[in-house]
Amino acid sequence: MVADGIGGLLAGEVAASRGPDCSPTYHHTQIHRVYAPEEVLLEAMYKAHHTIAALSRNDPLLQGMGTTAVVAWQPYTGSDVWVTHVGIAAHTYFARATGPDDR
Repeated sequence: MVADGIGGLLAGEVAASRGPDCSPTYHHTQIHRVYAPEEVLLEAMYKAHHTIAALSRNDPLLQGMGTTAVVAWQPYTGSDVWVTHVGIAAHTYFARATGPDDR
């Protein structure tokens, strides 16, 4: 996970630092049934959004904060890698033998 906070020095740092708490790996270990990888990623992103929004609402110094994020997650060894992002400035680059591929 790579996160880049927005909303000023303090607020941006807080927003970006909360992302790993909501990562799909953490979230996946906390649930008790098997979900499809896309469901785990979506739930992790929703959790991050609601956590950061609540902090912003409840602390005047953190109002307006947010974060962009790119998450690459491999649920199990040998499985496909799932990639998602949030934020207009979040980019993912895939490295291939023929060179980088910006998606």
